[in-house]
Amino acid sequence: MTTGVNLEFLKAKLQELQTGQRADPDFLSKFVKLEEGETSVRILPAAEGEENFFTETGLHRINRKNIHCPQYVENKPCPICFYIRKLWDSGSEENIALARKIKRRKRYYFNVIVREEKGPGGTVEKNVGPKVLSVGVKLFEKILSVFFDPDYGDLTDLESGWDFKIKMEIKDEYPNYDKSNPRPRPSKAGSKQEIEEWMKNLHDLKSLITLKSLEEIKEEMSIMLNEESADDFFDSKAKAAQAGVVEPQAAATAIGNDASDDDDSGDESESESINVDDTQKDFLTQLEKIKAGK
Repeated sequence: MTTGVNLEFLKAKLQELQTGQRADPDFLSKFVKLEEGETSVRILPAAEGEENFFTETGLHRINRKNIHCPQYVENKPCPICFYIRKLWDSGSEENIALARKIKRRKRYYFNVIVREEKGPGGTVEKNVGPKVLSVGVKLFEKILSVFFDPDYGDLTDLESGWDFKIKMEIKDEYPNYDKSNPRPRPSKAGSKQEIEEWMKNLHDLKSLITLKSLEEIKEEMSIMLNEESADDFFDSKAKAAQAGVVEPQAAATAIGNDASDDDDSGDESESESINVDDTQKDFLTQLEKIKAGK
């Protein structure tokens, strides 16, 4: 069904209502919108001076927001990871279920050209981009494996690389990408003029990873747990930790059922997601360091 409605704008407005933050439709438009069915893309090589053609992050999903994990990105203390550790150590099935919902999930970003994309009014636009393709671990592994397949090679080669077909199916209410694969024959990415234009307009993938301050993360956690303030959150959690009690009910409500938005429902084990430095095991000490902004 064709429509003249600007769906990207409506999506941004819905996100604004759900999160309480003003969304940027222009920002959302940078990303590839994967839908059920097939989406063909050409993964572009790294920008000049960059070592890799992708970048990676770890995301916690809280209050319908994606929060980049400071521990994963910069090896700095992450209040969410510490809370997850306490949930896990409690042994409670309810707490462990919450820990799994807010655990860190890995995401990978690429610059790509979308071979066909529906534009306003249902028109089909060809070779759209560069756009940002965001994927979870399973799809990332499928993409990387192509580079080591004797029948293929460097997907990003502009002269003799391969387009990649992303095939999304819904299985058990989650997206599944098992049937995704490269096209069987290599091809030139585009004309000389197109390639020059694409490479000149690559997105700065690293700029997509913006870390919140510890105070901002603490505030999100206090909202998740219905505490009056971030300091109330840490004070109450410190007391609860001393008593061996963790209350997950409010958090489960705040998170909802949207913790998994891609192929990442099992992309990181609990031990990976909640791991903290072995020399920093004292949960209360860490809380005090974070509270002090250290």
